[in-house]
Amino acid sequence: MSHPRRSGSTVLPSTFVTIGPNIERYQAALQLLNMERERLFAMFSAFLVAQAVIGGLLANAVAEDGNGWLLIGGAAFGWLLAVLWLSALLRNLKSHDFRQAQVRRDEPDGWNLMKGEGEHFAAGCKVTVDHAKYQLKGLAGWTIRQSAQALVALFMLGYVTILVVGIERAA
Repeated sequence: MSHPRRSGSTVLPSTFVTIGPNIERYQAALQLLNMERERLFAMFSAFLVAQAVIGGLLANAVAEDGNGWLLIGGAAFGWLLAVLWLSALLRNLKSHDFRQAQVRRDEPDGWNLMKGEGEHFAAGCKVTVDHAKYQLKGLAGWTIRQSAQALVALFMLGYVTILVVGIERAA
């Protein structure tokens, strides 16, 4: 079996897709995307832990007929922290989107990892790989953005509920 010439580029033996001289740029874009992904995960996790602790303490205070003013202050603090969480989440998601766009731009032609099939699959379209069909439907079709925003909204709704209970008890 003869192999294509390798004049200044690398060839993947299994697919014979030529990797041009911009592979370093593609690898750098992938590293930046992974950095954004790690930063997004760390930020989301930190806020989630903080929200779970605050929400748990407030739920316990509600269950034990806690002071109305304590509930009002705690719910207001939790709600404001959730607003900051949402703001940080939206910013980090936008940075992640930007890095994904860079990876798609720099992906070698014919790879279909982030471009082509990858984009179609992420958009909820049916994609066939090795005669198997893949599609994100129903709850699996929710994006990370939608799921994360729904979680933040649930915490915010919980704090509003606790705020109402606090107002009733303080009255």
